[in-house]
Amino acid sequence: MNYTFSVESNIVQINGIDYKARHWNNNSNIVLTKEIFIDKSPTFTSIIVFYMPTLHLTVINYLEGVSSNDEFEITWQNASLTEDWQFGNVYNVFNYLDNEDLYTIKALPLDGVLGTTWHFHRWNDGSTNNIKSNLPITAPTSFTAYYKGIQRSDDQIAYSSNSQRKFIRTDDNNIAQCLQQPGQGLVRDKLGQRCYLASCKQWAAIGQRRR
Repeated sequence: MNYTFSVESNIVQINGIDYKARHWNNNSNIVLTKEIFIDKSPTFTSIIVFYMPTLHLTVINYLEGVSSNDEFEITWQNASLTEDWQFGNVYNVFNYLDNEDLYTIKALPLDGVLGTTWHFHRWNDGSTNNIKSNLPITAPTSFTAYYKGIQRSDDQIAYSSNSQRKFIRTDDNNIAQCLQQPGQGLVRDKLGQRCYLASCKQWAAIGQRRR
């Protein structure tokens, strides 16, 4: 006969520490339900779920002066388990020093937030890859994903009469709009289908061939 066991609570708190269900005995599968078969003359079978202490991982986003509660992707690599998680909410991760658990976080494009489309720019550590892989978390950790938005800028002169907001023709003969950003320019084509960030040096070159 088959029996199914489940974990009532994925996370329990003991002495201020969050413990999370990691695995069943003799089974590396991390799912919260377990099915076993017991024959007509069973020997005693112990069903044990192992809870491990966790650390807090927090990912927030920065959208040109504001933030939103949209979602990013987080993958627990050891279990090949991917979840969508809300920016700003604590995610309980296992300490790498206990079982060498690794994580991946992915900042997703944000469409229609605050009336515009947002493109990933960089992480707070300067990385411009929207995916951070093989993260060994050994202490409470936070990351900030910085985004750039079409028709959005946190530069106070971006839309003033003396700003560098211009329509230009790029080298591939496309018409694009340049919007001044602190240290960079945001370039968008006329259909809003392509977007890239130009460095200060590139911005100067773009400015020379605008119109």
